[in-house]
Amino acid sequence: DDTAAVIAASINVNTTKRKLTCSADKIIRLVGNPQITFNYSVEFGGATLDLSEFTGTINFTRPTAPVEYLPGSPVLEALKTETNLTGKYFSGWVSTPEVKDAFVQIETTQPFYNYLGTDYTRTEINQSVRYGVMVSPLLFPLPTSMITKVTVYPNEPRITTVGGFNLLLGEMPQANMINVEHSHVRLQRIGLVPADVTQAANPVIINAMRCLDIELRDVVTNWPSLTATTGAYIFAAWRCYNIRFIDCVGDGDGWGAVGTS
Repeated sequence: DDTAAVIAASINVNTTKRKLTCSADKIIRLVGNPQITFNYSVEFGGATLDLSEFTGTINFTRPTAPVEYLPGSPVLEALKTETNLTGKYFSGWVSTPEVKDAFVQIETTQPFYNYLGTDYTRTEINQSVRYGVMVSPLLFPLPTSMITKVTVYPNEPRITTVGGFNLLLGEMPQANMINVEHSHVRLQRIGLVPADVTQAANPVIINAMRCLDIELRDVVTNWPSLTATTGAYIFAAWRCYNIRFIDCVGDGDGWGAVGTS
């Protein structure tokens, strides 16, 4: 059981802001249901992570906490110098350092779409560069009077890489096994091996949330035999901006990737 050692290593590298490197071809066995979090790069060097008795989660998260701005705050009120936001230039943010080089989420009361009988309001996600310039232009005008909250996720100054491991997943009893909430992150050289078991639900192996610039490269999955009425996802995304899949393949009855806004 290597759980305690892995937790201690994660605390150490998060505190010292260093990259964690593991011995090549090592078998690391995790058990129980702890939440293990890494803020910086991890190179497993070809190690196998045995999660067959693990019901916790492994989290790769940004070290800097997001900041929420509500009505009345300078960041949100600055947008109201325009009646409608259009295109990729927000003039109200020309002198707003809080949003420089950041992933931004703008929540509104504007009705946007209906899904399965439920109405959803508009939420914009984008990358703010500086001086009010966004990376992507808005597809539709956004009335600033309808903005209720702006959440700013500062981008990391360097790329975070995680990879070089095989996961022995067992029966995957939990909903999400690996959670990613980061910016400029690369998941690479990963093998995923679930057990041959019939699932009662649809678990997700890698779950990305509120990520900017996330890339999956050389991710290979060998799925077990599943019945026609069940399945599992390799990857799910929620409110992520700029996702890339390169040389990601799977064999068997898995369902692949699903993304939601």
